[in-house]
Amino acid sequence: MRPFRWSGHSKGVTDVDMHPNGNLVLSSSLDTTVRLWNNTVEGKSSVIKAHTMPVRSVKFNSDGTLFLTSSDDKLIKLFNTESKRFLGSFVGHQNWVRTAIFSPDCRIIASGSDDKLIKLWDINKGKEITTFNDNLSSVNKVVFHKEGTCLASCSSDSKIKLFDLRSNRIIQHYDAHNDSVTSISMHPTGN
Repeated sequence: MRPFRWSGHSKGVTDVDMHPNGNLVLSSSLDTTVRLWNNTVEGKSSVIKAHTMPVRSVKFNSDGTLFLTSSDDKLIKLFNTESKRFLGSFVGHQNWVRTAIFSPDCRIIASGSDDKLIKLWDINKGKEITTFNDNLSSVNKVVFHKEGTCLASCSSDSKIKLFDLRSNRIIQHYDAHNDSVTSISMHPTGN
């Protein structure tokens, strides 16, 4: 991969994600924009005016054809990667949306917010499927297990939780940190 210069956002970058083929990079910013960077041409990016408030997260789906954005405007938005066309919004959070991610099969979106909720959305219908309200604080990140049967979250109350999506229940709860947990990841094996 050739190194390239990250410039263009007028305020701080909040998140980045690499396209599965490695040729594109998404970045989000406090300046309310998303940039789609061509990783083969130094400094070239397309600006997507995605939201009216800072954009907190960006994420490609597993084949890179779609991407999600989440924002302080309480919205999650879906875009086509190639055309950069807006496809729809997911509306239902009552506060800043910190994170949004596709399920491995790309049928569900999970989101976490400062409203202390984790929501699951049907990507085709654009409708909320379920809400987990087991958090005492802002949800900073969510991540799916590789099989799509579980979802892990981390939050500002120093907690990590693992939810079984078949029963919609918490199956594990970790309270090992002393302060806000800002990121979480699943091992590629799923173990």
